[in-house]
Order: sequence, then structure tokens, then C-alpha cells
Amino acid sequence: CDWQVFGQKIRYYNLETVIDDIQRRIDAFGVTSFNIADDCFTVNKRRVFEFCEHIQKRNLKILWQASSRATLVNPDLLKAMKDSGCFQISYGLERGDPETLRLTRKGVSLEQNILAPKMAAAAGLQVYANLMIGFPWETPESLDNNLKLIHEIWDDVYLFQISGTLVPFPGTEIYSTNANDYDFK
Repeated sequence: CDWQVFGQKIRYYNLETVIDDIQRRIDAFGVTSFNIADDCFTVNKRRVFEFCEHIQKRNLKILWQASSRATLVNPDLLKAMKDSGCFQISYGLERGDPETLRLTRKGVSLEQNILAPKMAAAAGLQVYANLMIGFPWETPESLDNNLKLIHEIWDDVYLFQISGTLVPFPGTEIYSTNANDYDFK
């Protein structure tokens, strides 16, 4: 995700207010599930644990889903999420190619991209794995590495989303280093 689109500032709402809003939607509209629209819900693990505790304390019978980075989960966190009604976690794994992970400065290793889906599946969560294609440096070997990742986590992933074609946003490094070579504006 591009920080120029989504920003770099984290803003938290009061957890009681969030839980009150969930309760209101359950009561008023019969909501039974929801998606947390946060591209990295687990960046503050303490807050996630508190969120899960609030849901359980109120005895809300609700299903929910969230997104995370592979580097920001652990078995205890995933279990707490599952126990409070989380049924699915989405990871932006992007690639199974270590060189592409390095070049994109993703800050994640291939091993972490393998471990996170395995931990989530072990916790009983469905895993939604987002992968990308279309990097200028792709080779048959890097594409093969992607396939190896898919095979490695196949049994742990509920859904692979591989239609994520690279879109170089203006102002990003990948845009500025490739705009002239590929003639896009």
C-alpha cells in the first residue's frame, strides 16, 4: 500500500466508543459480521488484545475480519483474535521472491511470509493472501519463487488474491525509477 494514499499517521478511536458502535449496529441493523477497515490492524498488539477483551466482555456474538503484516502477529495474538470472533485475516504477502521483497523494501522475509499464514491457520483463522505481479525486474525464476510460496502455504490459505498488479503511484520510488523506461505518467 502506498503511504501517500493512506498516510503514515495512526489515529485510534476510543475502544469503548468502537465497541458501543458495534453494539449499536448489531441492535439497529442485525449486523452479524464486519471488516475492520485498517490496512494494518495489528500494529499495536496491546490494543488488539484490549479490543478482543472488550468484545468478549460484552459477549458480542459477532464475526469479524482484519488485515495485518506478516511481521506483526504471533500465536497468542491470533488466538485472542479467533476467540473474540475473528474468522479471517488478510496478509499483504506480495511475493515469494526474496529479491523482490528486498527491492520493494517490504521489511519482511520469505520465512515470515510463510510463518504468518501457518500461525493463523493453526489458530483456526481463514487466511486471505494477497500477492502481486508486474514488477519490472521479474524473471522466470522470481515467478517460480512465487509459485513455491503458494505451494508452501497452500494448505494454510483459504484464498489467494493474485490479481494485484503493480500500479506505480506518482511520488513512489518504483514510479520515479521506472517512469521513463516504461513511458508512463
